[in-house]
Amino acid sequence: MLKLMRYFFVVLFITAGLVLAQSSVVKKDLHKQIIDSKTETSVGVLESSNQRVFQVNNPVTGDPIGISSYDYFTNSVMRKQILYNNGIHMSPMLRGHIPNPNRRVVTYIYNDGTNYVQVPAFDTSANSGWGHIDMSLTGDYLGTIGIVGHTPNRLALWDPSSSTFTTSQFEAYTDPSLSFVGNNIFLATSGNRIEFQFFKTEDAGVTFNNWGKISDYHPGQIYWATNGGVEVGMAKSANEQHLIMFGTNANMGHVYDGIGRDSADNVWIIKSSDAGATFTTQIIGWDGDMDLLPEYTVTERVDTLTYTVGGTQYVAPVNKDVAFTFTPLFENFGHIDMVVTNSGVIHAIANGYGLAVTNLVVDRPGAPGVQDTVLISATNAIFPVIYWNSSSKKWVAISDKAIDTIADTILADKRPGNGIGQSYPSLSIDADGNTVYAIWTGPEMAGGNVTIDPVTGKMMTDLYHAYSLDGGTTWAYGGTVVNTVNKGDIYGHGGQFLQVEGKSTYTAHIIYLEDLQAGASVFGGADGTPTLNNVVYKTFSFQATDVKDNDAVVTSYQLSQNYPNPFNPTTQIQYTIPERGNVSIKVYDVLGNEVATLFNGMQESGSHSVNFDASKLSSGMYLYTINAGSFTASKKMMLMK
Repeated sequence: MLKLMRYFFVVLFITAGLVLAQSSVVKKDLHKQIIDSKTETSVGVLESSNQRVFQVNNPVTGDPIGISSYDYFTNSVMRKQILYNNGIHMSPMLRGHIPNPNRRVVTYIYNDGTNYVQVPAFDTSANSGWGHIDMSLTGDYLGTIGIVGHTPNRLALWDPSSSTFTTSQFEAYTDPSLSFVGNNIFLATSGNRIEFQFFKTEDAGVTFNNWGKISDYHPGQIYWATNGGVEVGMAKSANEQHLIMFGTNANMGHVYDGIGRDSADNVWIIKSSDAGATFTTQIIGWDGDMDLLPEYTVTERVDTLTYTVGGTQYVAPVNKDVAFTFTPLFENFGHIDMVVTNSGVIHAIANGYGLAVTNLVVDRPGAPGVQDTVLISATNAIFPVIYWNSSSKKWVAISDKAIDTIADTILADKRPGNGIGQSYPSLSIDADGNTVYAIWTGPEMAGGNVTIDPVTGKMMTDLYHAYSLDGGTTWAYGGTVVNTVNKGDIYGHGGQFLQVEGKSTYTAHIIYLEDLQAGASVFGGADGTPTLNNVVYKTFSFQATDVKDNDAVVTSYQLSQNYPNPFNPTTQIQYTIPERGNVSIKVYDVLGNEVATLFNGMQESGSHSVNFDASKLSSGMYLYTINAGSFTASKKMMLMK
């Protein structure tokens, strides 16, 4: 019992860091210190029902934990700047702090039960940034925290036995990620943004081995020409048996342009199922592939089509509505994130910005009996958030189509920074992957219109979310989870693992930037002067039935009373459908005005749940209505602020 109490004390109230010596004797002593802090009984890193998070103010609403004027976050891969493991550990990039307000600093932030404590992971006299945090969950380094940041690529380690970070450099360039796996630490970088490089340290940062690079897997497995974006993402299972590295490749062409899948730009995974001893590869998406989401279409009217064959231009009459199929373009703005379960199932999410295209067959003017097949695109691009897992091997859109299809003159041209469309998505899971949570950045909406910053002309943003209770088979779209009016809630991402309370409550731990002026950045130019913005930590909890209940056969339509009721400002609405079909969940005020669409799309049979966030609405009575097949039902709920 004493050892168990000691373990929880050092993890929940971290007050010390790791000092590494260069001798093997001291290294063995370090191993012994960490081993001694373990217990003979499995703690249950994710599943233990007695885990709690210390809350200083109200992380359900959001706690400011630092400030930053650096409002560019990522390119192709979402970095992991927050983790949950018997406590909250964060490594955001802060900028604007005295005494070096013009330096960006990767800062370790934890909650000591009273305050959020900030500890710079690296020397504050020089720039560090783009942090990525992980914790050892098995092996000799159990409980040790690792943080990487660039320039140059450095690794900082902190264990429960001392008071400072110990840092070491493993490459002279940029864009690192890391993952503890047993007694090893795996790292990956962009290789100075030329070629992805893979590293490993077996002695806690004393020495590093550059064990591979992306071209080792070309051309027979991954098909690489140049890095798509700059980062390599990394994720591991809670049991540290499964490790994945992922990213995008560019400059090889798009499938809809006639490039074969075996040589097109792609999204790749390098994966290990034996704790990093061996690796295999997989490609899960190709740029411009019309077969990736064949059911996700939009319809536009086409009156005439102008095209060229053999140097001759033709104008063919069409005069009909045409269905265009969404084709994602991964690469630089892909914003890929992935997680992996204890059984090795991989879940992936991406900013699905792309085109809507089709091959239209027309009669060639002036040539009876001759037909031409012409690749055409819709007037506007489409911007859904798309999801994939290694069980179904299918990409699906999980965002609201009404937002996905807002004109690209807004979602693309008025984007803040690299946030084209609906951007920066990330995933959180429980250890077994039965529950999956997604969060992303989307446009702030008011009265059906996108809110535009009057100073910069860029769109304001909110944070949106969705979750699945059946391993990603079906999704409940939750709308906004953070919607601060006239501020850019942006870069929201959740810790890789959800906090699990018993068998029915899941909590996502989220970090995001509350941007005071959309699009204003440290890069200057037309986007305005950068502002000092809060970096915010918050939580979102949702309920699920027991797994056995989820497996029960649903034989009837049901709409349950929301819980809690009355509520302020969020509540859960549960419902069941006995067969696959289109489902709509909408909220109305007492005058019959629609105030929110909580879900609108195809769902499988079973039990489902959606979240309603009424933070922008006035107190009063509201009605929520389900339409599914021939079934319609409504219930009342009370918002009390």
